[in-house]
Amino acid sequence: MIVKEPESVRFIDCSLNSTEYLLLLFNLHLSSFRAKKVSVFT
Repeated sequence: MIVKEPESVRFIDCSLNSTEYLLLLFNLHLSSFRAKKVSVFT
């Protein structure tokens, strides 16, 4: 799975180790999923 990332995310990637970066991505996916879920139910 290839995810296109904005430049800012790539910049963050440089300053974090990969575990923190993966957690950050996971949290971003979760929050966008929640936003979609909310918009479906409202």
